This record gives sequence, structure tokens and C-alpha cells, in this order.
Amino acid sequence: MRNTKNTNVIFFTIVAILLISGFVFLVSASTVAGMERKVPDGWYYVKHQIMMGFCVGLPGLLFFSKFDYRKLKKVSLVLFILNILALLLTFVPFFSVAGEKAYRSLNLKFITFQPAEFLKITLILLLAVLFTTRSGKEHKNFWKTAFPFWTYLGVVSVILLLQPSTSIVIVLACTSIIMYWCSNFSIVYGIIGCIALLVIVGIIFVVLYASGLCTTVNKNTGQIQDRCLEYRWRRIQAFFNPQDESLSETYQPKQAKIGLGTGGWLGVGLGQSRQKYSYLPESFTDSIFAIIGEELGFAGSFGIILLFFFFYVSGLSIIKNAPDVFGSFLALGLISWIVVQAFIHILSTSGFIPLTGIPLPFISYGGSLYIVTLWSLGILINIANSN
Repeated sequence: MRNTKNTNVIFFTIVAILLISGFVFLVSASTVAGMERKVPDGWYYVKHQIMMGFCVGLPGLLFFSKFDYRKLKKVSLVLFILNILALLLTFVPFFSVAGEKAYRSLNLKFITFQPAEFLKITLILLLAVLFTTRSGKEHKNFWKTAFPFWTYLGVVSVILLLQPSTSIVIVLACTSIIMYWCSNFSIVYGIIGCIALLVIVGIIFVVLYASGLCTTVNKNTGQIQDRCLEYRWRRIQAFFNPQDESLSETYQPKQAKIGLGTGGWLGVGLGQSRQKYSYLPESFTDSIFAIIGEELGFAGSFGIILLFFFFYVSGLSIIKNAPDVFGSFLALGLISWIVVQAFIHILSTSGFIPLTGIPLPFISYGGSLYIVTLWSLGILINIANSN
């Protein structure tokens, strides 16, 4: 019991370091963007992150840390359905946000948020219930195990790919597969379900293309554009042809590498980045790891990687010592999505995989992501304290 408490202390100490580091790096990376963009002042993004954290994220963390996580079982399906309905509302012009990410954000007039981010809790919660309510011979029943698993993931994937939010699909898919792999469900059925899902999704997109639902009209040029697959294909092309200047998608990865390379071993100094001055797009969100590498060098970058690594290793204690199987699967899913997203961001920014446009948990700017991260921590605190 004592070792468990010590491990939990280590886990939440790492969380505290990540949160403090995130605030410092956000201040460094976002104040320049705040001055250059059409926002009230240079501290706009920092103040917005603090406001979302204290007004929504922290109250949620405190609530979930005290609310018995076992009671979430009864409402898991309801929460998932409400989340899906919120996702569908982003396609309705009245509820969508005008601008570049109109298809991802939901505007309820009094608050704007991205419903896709909350799937990192609601889908994981639903899958945790699925993995713990099947027993005995049901583990060998395709229709009671692999079928609902791939159905849940398939519904989510199709909607998110239409938004499009490919990066969140990747995070959720990786996290869900990790949870499936750790269950007693049949691996063979899992593979069969995966193949069936890919075929069905392919058919759905063929129908959508044929009906014109995957195209949109550019407001500036009036040209018809593909909003489902074209930009993804261009990012893959940019990854394999980084010197092809005809592809605009090569610019951001190239600038990210320049930032990381400029940092050397110890960096140019905190707050001294040059890439954040309009050279590197999304320097305080999707590319913030490059700014960390530029300002703190390899030492700082490797330090962030180690923090996420130890976050996962120490989190294994919460998973292992959870009071019940449901708590173990829930903790596994919540810890996994944070670590998976962190390493996808790091690999993408470093040029090891195609650009994904995914923020770094705890550190990048993003109201919805910050809220979901804090709420996830609240649930993990509850599970850890229930040991």
C-alpha cells in the first residue's frame, strides 16, 4: 500500500511539472502570435487558457476527483450519445463557428468548444464498460465483443473523418486498440472486425463522394474543393517529398525542423525563439514542441519526452492497483490517450511521421483539450484514491 501511495505521488508530481512547464512554454510561444493576430492583446491566448482552466477545467477536475467513478457506468452510453449528437451539430451552419475550423467547433452562443475532444472521455468510458461487462463464454462471442467495439469506433471515425479531424481519429483508434489488446476478447475477431470496418468506411466514403457531400466551395475562389481526402494525401506527399516547394504542406514541417535544428544541445534561451515570429505556423499549438526544442535545445526536448514516459510508467500503478477491472480499463484508456497524443505530436513535429496537426497535452494552447485533460486527471485521482 505504501509503495502504491509513493508511486501515485510520483505520478501527480510529474503531472504538476507538465502543467507548470506547459504554462511557461505557452507564455513564450503565444505572446508573439497574440500581438500579430487579430486578438485583443498579446496575452490573449494565455488568459484564455487560464480562464478555461479555472472556470471549467479545474471545477471538473475537483468534481471527478470526488465523484465515484463507478457511477459513470450507468451513464456511459448516454454521455456517448450526447457527444455524438454534439459532433453532428458541428455540421449545422447555425451551430458551427465561422472560420477555418467551422466544421470542428460547436457554438452554443455562451460557449464554444470542440465536441471531438470529449470523445477521449466518453468513448473510453463506454469501452471500459464493454470490456468489464462481458464474461465467460461472451468473450468468444463476436457479436457481443468485437462487433460493438468496432461499431462504436466506426461511428466515431466516420463522423470525425468528415469534419475532418484525422488526428483525433488516430489518437482514439490507437487508444481503443490498446484497450482491446489488454482485454480477454478474441484477437482473431478483432482483426475480422477491423477489416470489415475498413471496407464499410470505404463504401461510405464512395457514396459520400458520389453524392457530393465530401466537396465544398471555396468562399474566396468559388472553386469546388475536396475537404475529406485531398489535404490528407497532400500531407503524405509532403512527408515523402519534403523538398517539393509546389506543395504548401512542406512549409510547416520544414520550419519545425529549422527550429529544432537551431536549438542545438542547449537551445537559444527561453523566450528567445525566432521561429515563433510568423515563420512557424501554429507555433503555440500544433508545433509547440519545435519551439521547446529551439529554446531549450535537445536537453529540454528530451526532458519533455522523459516526463511523458514517466507519466505512463508511474500511471501503470494506478491501472494495476485500481479497485476493480472497470477502474483499470478506464485508467488505461485515459492515460493511453494522453501518452499516444503526446508522442504523435512529438514524432510529427520532429518529421518522423507526416504532419498531423495535433496539440501537445498539458502544454499546447487549446481550451477543449485543456478541459478534457484536466477532467481525465480528475477521474484518475478518483481511481487512485479508491485503492
